[in-house]
Amino acid sequence: MPITVAGPHRYEARVLPFVTPDDAHDVSVAAFELGSMNDIVAELSSEAVPRPAWLARAAPRRVAEFLAGRRACALALEACGCACPAPVARNADGSPAWPAGFVGSLTHGAGLATALAAPRSRYESLGIDAEYVLSAAAEAEVRSTIASPEELRRLESVAKRPLGRALLTIVFSAKESVFKCLYPLVGNLFGFEHAEIIELSAAADGTGDFRIRLVRPLGGRFAAGWEHRGRFSVTGARVQTAIGIRA
Repeated sequence: MPITVAGPHRYEARVLPFVTPDDAHDVSVAAFELGSMNDIVAELSSEAVPRPAWLARAAPRRVAEFLAGRRACALALEACGCACPAPVARNADGSPAWPAGFVGSLTHGAGLATALAAPRSRYESLGIDAEYVLSAAAEAEVRSTIASPEELRRLESVAKRPLGRALLTIVFSAKESVFKCLYPLVGNLFGFEHAEIIELSAAADGTGDFRIRLVRPLGGRFAAGWEHRGRFSVTGARVQTAIGIRA
């Protein structure tokens, strides 16, 4: 099973499972509820985490999310074999700077701080995301920007009943995970319109698979028509997604 780790801090005691790209044993995930923002800032402020200049002007919640996310990165890296996981810094574009020999992905959505990490020898890139299920008002506002009408009609015909209100959130989150996975490989920003979910299967427990296809080229081998499979999980009001490209 993928390794889920808890550390010595109080908020890390509320460890949660998190979906992984496949059933292999070579990824590690550290996922925990954020809890009190003030507690997180107080507990982690003394850790030697490189902080970007903008963090000094950020609201306490954003500071807490940043620190907790970096702590999750360290835990996941340690669990997957990184002997001395240095604090994960930020690249110039704001993405996490993973240590040599390792890849990973980070999210602090849906009240979670979660990091997924693996040796570069096993995965070329990883992407994860977590979201609260969109409200009806939010769905109405963003529906047309997340997916095409044809895409949603196709998915609703096979997955609307088991997934209910979570369907659009799964599509949104899956595309966020795909962006996080592919961006380090292509080096170009791209949007929801560059990809579509072409398959979605769900089990009674809220877990399932999705297949994504690029409808616009991103460069190199990631041409229009490229397809890949990822996984999702719906637990209560939370949606989690993950995708990984094997090395």
